[in-house]
Amino acid sequence: MNKQSSNKVKNCVGKENFERMNYLFQIGQVAFNFSPVASAYYNNLMMNIAKRSVLRIDPHIKRKICRRCRIPLVPGQSCKISISRKDNMIYHRCSKCFYLKKYPMNKNHQLHTDKEEFIVEVLDYGKEENESKDVKK
Repeated sequence: MNKQSSNKVKNCVGKENFERMNYLFQIGQVAFNFSPVASAYYNNLMMNIAKRSVLRIDPHIKRKICRRCRIPLVPGQSCKISISRKDNMIYHRCSKCFYLKKYPMNKNHQLHTDKEEFIVEVLDYGKEENESKDVKK
């Protein structure tokens, strides 16, 4: 391999695992309407892949899944949301296992992944030049 070809494409460590986790998360969200048990199974698979390959899941995705029973947290269907003005907290209670999760209710609060100083590099995996040439033929 020469240096030019290695510099053109940046490889993401665990790209295939991220793609599989993304697919399982999407299937888990869609499957919840038909079978909550299957949805929990897909979300559990996603979490196990992340643990096995030592990859971090985005906090926005973690907030959409119950930590205990792994079903998707859909307000009004699988979780109850309550607001405590005294504590300035938002409470999510799972309807299946009754797990309670608290989130701060501060309008200036940002997750660490949303802050620009924490973003090191953004990789774009659009169509590569070779793939686009094959499509044009």
